[in-house]
Amino acid sequence: FTLQVGGPSAYDKGRADTPFTASLSLDRLVLADAHLAASGRTVAIASSIDFRGRYVLSADTLQLPASLSALTVPAGSAISAANLLPAGLDWRVDGSMGALSLSAGSLSGSGSISLTTITLSGSLTLDEGARLWTSSLTVAMDASIGRRGLLLPSERLMPFAARVGRDFTLAAGATISVAGLGFPGSSGVFDAGKGPGSGLGGFTGGGGGGYGGAGGQGKNVSASGGSAYGSAQDPVDFGSGGGGGEAGAGGGAVLISVGRVLTLDGLIDASGAGLSGTSFGGGGGAGGSVNLCQAAELEGSGMILARGAL
Repeated sequence: FTLQVGGPSAYDKGRADTPFTASLSLDRLVLADAHLAASGRTVAIASSIDFRGRYVLSADTLQLPASLSALTVPAGSAISAANLLPAGLDWRVDGSMGALSLSAGSLSGSGSISLTTITLSGSLTLDEGARLWTSSLTVAMDASIGRRGLLLPSERLMPFAARVGRDFTLAAGATISVAGLGFPGSSGVFDAGKGPGSGLGGFTGGGGGGYGGAGGQGKNVSASGGSAYGSAQDPVDFGSGGGGGEAGAGGGAVLISVGRVLTLDGLIDASGAGLSGTSFGGGGGAGGSVNLCQAAELEGSGMILARGAL
């Protein structure tokens, strides 16, 4: 059967918000300015989908039609699923937030998409203001991230890894950010942060986290900074957290491989985070990794950051 949620005036009257406590098996799903929530449940759609206006679709398992070849998420909309399992396509399920693999299609839009793994045989286009959370992005053709677009890893201590077969464009104002998503800082005054180069704790100020270089000495004489580790030629590691109370987390890791031209007019940020509070003077987190593994050409006037925090 067909399920329609919302209508042309749904947002005029307040959001059409439909929670389900049971799984759904449908021939066709229509979402019109609506929110369909099936937390912990399965939504299976056999024939077709019709998503209009601003919509949110969330489910534990989302099975889309086998005929689907492109998925578009417009501004103000979002799709979130633990598992995406359309029959008849080469979809993969990997990790806590799900995975998407279109065997013959492209992904585009300006809304929000959260998936651990995305594999596209076509192209990826994120329009202005779009957000994409993923830790493994593989695009056979081109990838383009518009102004105010934001790419982030699906969770802390997961790298953002992108492999693009042809051209990858990060427009001015667009960002790939893993800032503060490396090893966490300490929450205890006398405790060390996390990671191989963790800063030590101290009552009057903890040491900074280390990675590419040693972390800074804390105000307390016993709160030394963390040691350096990893490879300067092939950086792939996360930055370590600072020591002391409310200390900052290290930066995450960005790995990018492009077949032809990488145009960087935006920002890639793998910086460490500063202390999360003001009470105990914890140390800052170390910067993480930005590894441009491969690109035939690098163009643009953007910025790459992997600095440690104070």
